[in-house]
Amino acid sequence: MDIEFGQKVQQLAQLNKWDQTIRICQAKLSTNPEEEFAIYFLALAYQATGEVSKAKQLLEDNLSKSSFMATDMKGLYADILIHQKEFKKAEKILDALLDKRPENDFNLAKMAKAKLGLLEFKEAIKYASMAIRLNQQNDEAINVLIVVSGLIRKDNPELADQILASNANNGFAIWSKSQQMIKEKKYEEAFDMCMNFLALQPNNELVRGSAETLLGLKHPFFASMDAQLRSMYSPKGILGFIALTVISYGFLRRIEFGANFIGALLFVILLVFPIMPALRKIYVSKHELGNKLLPKFDKALVLLIQLMLIGGIGLLVLSLIQQAHLFIFLGLNCLTATIPMISIMEANGSHRYLLLITFLGFNLAAIHFAMNGSIGWWFFMMMINIAFTAVYALTFLMARYQEKRRAEG
Repeated sequence: MDIEFGQKVQQLAQLNKWDQTIRICQAKLSTNPEEEFAIYFLALAYQATGEVSKAKQLLEDNLSKSSFMATDMKGLYADILIHQKEFKKAEKILDALLDKRPENDFNLAKMAKAKLGLLEFKEAIKYASMAIRLNQQNDEAINVLIVVSGLIRKDNPELADQILASNANNGFAIWSKSQQMIKEKKYEEAFDMCMNFLALQPNNELVRGSAETLLGLKHPFFASMDAQLRSMYSPKGILGFIALTVISYGFLRRIEFGANFIGALLFVILLVFPIMPALRKIYVSKHELGNKLLPKFDKALVLLIQLMLIGGIGLLVLSLIQQAHLFIFLGLNCLTATIPMISIMEANGSHRYLLLITFLGFNLAAIHFAMNGSIGWWFFMMMINIAFTAVYALTFLMARYQEKRRAEG
């Protein structure tokens, strides 16, 4: 083992001088093919420059021969396996390494990545949290938590405080802390924290979503309605819901809709639940700061939500004046359509356009059935409309399940 060579090549690697690292490692191996420092750092340089297959082959040829650098080589090999989505193989290697050195934050972060690849989210959080407790600057572990939080929306306030103590501009920690502050109704403080972060990193979708929510909750009306919805299962919330149902029953009877109390209850659900999120999105889009937070695609969807909300309420009022049942069907269709519209805003990338086309197809079909008096089919299409978010979530989970099966071989 050439210690002096090892120190020199390590310095080059720390400075990301990969081409130079490759040259001196190859030169060293031409005179001493078993120099472990050269093997390890050459594999590391290959990985860093995108030549992963070369790095993998080099390590596979030398893992059984290595002694001094065996642990480091196995850790790097596991990282390459993760990169190639061979998560089960990487998990076995890392499990053996952690048995020997359970407080190695480097390998704990790698294990978190492997668990994330296998969609074992709780395990991924566990290993990433262990790595960060040992090293609060471990970016790989922090990134795992960011990804997991985006998939399962799980806030972790204690971990957020730990990360923020050493890195005040970590996106996951800011988001997680803001979720806790929302529960504590510290809307102003949480909003300022998110906006300060977005001034530095304006493209962080996780924090931007929190900022949008907080901007709406800062308004007394939306804060009050949010509190009402959260307390729905309290005696006060149940009484309020019953009161709305009685009023709706009277409205439906007045226009001779022939509804019973269960029908009135369904009418309230279809009327109340779409309106609040839609109104909040519209308010955020009209606000000076909210207009900056929303991407162009979201602004277009908010305009569509606004038109549907106005149209839905207008048609319900018209149904009361004209006593026309068709206007009730079309009005409820417009209102419930705002639910999947908000769901589409939460989706990412090209999925948004596919979801929007699907959504428009459902609505056109529902309107067609309502206009032709096929109320049963109209109701079926409207239920699909309401369940749009659930359908999207189901397809997401099915895709992830297939990925997990492939990952497990």
